[in-house]
Amino acid sequence: MNSDPSRVDTLHPALDQALAAFPAELAARAAAALQYLLRERLAGGGKDAWTSSRLTGDGFPVEITFTTADQRLRYTVEPAGPRAAPAERLETAMQAVTDLGPAPISAETAAAFRSLQRPGGLFFGAYVGGRHSPADDQFKLYVETPFEAATDGSLPAGPAGLLGDYPQPRRIDRPVHLRMIAWSPASDQWELYYRVKDLAPHHLAAVLAPAGLAHLADELEGYLRETYGHAFAERLPGESVGVSYTWQAGETAHTATLFFFARTFWGGDARIRREFGRWSTALGWDDREYQRVTAPLAGRRLWKTYHGILGVTLLPTGEPALSIGVRPPETTLKTPAGKR
Repeated sequence: MNSDPSRVDTLHPALDQALAAFPAELAARAAAALQYLLRERLAGGGKDAWTSSRLTGDGFPVEITFTTADQRLRYTVEPAGPRAAPAERLETAMQAVTDLGPAPISAETAAAFRSLQRPGGLFFGAYVGGRHSPADDQFKLYVETPFEAATDGSLPAGPAGLLGDYPQPRRIDRPVHLRMIAWSPASDQWELYYRVKDLAPHHLAAVLAPAGLAHLADELEGYLRETYGHAFAERLPGESVGVSYTWQAGETAHTATLFFFARTFWGGDARIRREFGRWSTALGWDDREYQRVTAPLAGRRLWKTYHGILGVTLLPTGEPALSIGVRPPETTLKTPAGKR
């Protein structure tokens, strides 16, 4: 594949390089899907196609994601062109998930997503996630919740009617904001993402309760402390912590995840890479593809990181799983003068 990022039929060289770390068949299917998802950026060309996204710190519109729950090739994309308004992105994302997925999004589901965003005040609008395994290709729709529409952690009437008795953190004496809804059409799995300010260790039981895992709060606190490498002060790392729950419609939540900025948890890219590799392999995960993708970051110690969000999930078995997102790094990274 030609790696000239100004060409319509090519991906950015950093993205080509990241995909090359995976099995060829998976990489080819992922590249085809990414070319479709990024088609408006590729057609427009220009530097802003790769520097104007809200998805990553430097505006790159794709993040490669890894989870110890499986070995699938995963990524998240900000669809639509670089000049598209966040409010326009939902329609582009829904059409993409329909075109790439097993069936069209139902009129009821699409209407619920539109009503969710009707108040406006959006930051990014919508993202699309891709997951490729030897067996199949699956896609996930991420829909932003306007900040002012969900300040108490509750859904507006339209989406709430679609989801029924949805999970949400309760009995927490901190501000809780619903930030995003995600849906995987192939599995009909839903995920709700919340943000909780100043989350403290003593809140963990309440956070885990919607997934029926409150009895594992002490174990989770111990695992977080061990992976963090330091004692906690009055709160968990970061001014706010993300919380998500996954579930099938009509069922109770079966996983709970806490999200931290990876740099807040572990520092620069070099240490993040080392620690994620250490703790992921301790869970029995094969980290070779992660190590290949992040090899250019092995010596990078700057506070501005290519790694994004670190997730710590409690599975239905009570076992932990780790996940992390990475903006695909170039083969050779430029280090500012005087920095190491």
